[in-house]
Amino acid sequence: MQTTMLKLAGIPDDSATRTIADVLSAAPGVLAARLSTAGASVAIDYESPQTSPERLRAALAEAGVASEVREAPATACCGGCCGG
Repeated sequence: MQTTMLKLAGIPDDSATRTIADVLSAAPGVLAARLSTAGASVAIDYESPQTSPERLRAALAEAGVASEVREAPATACCGGCCGG
């Protein structure tokens, strides 16, 4: 298992939150995703080689959610409380 963090372009509204959940739950290899609306980020646990951070970012982009890949902290924190 690997973890990556995607920093969202802005704080997601309810519609974007649902889109993020739908896209990531349908993505091959995704084990879990933790969305931080306050931190405008999502931490994703996934299996490689089924997917990659860039593939996950591209899937969100196709659904209209802009993000950039950030390296996940060693604690796999979502960034919500510590600003990761």
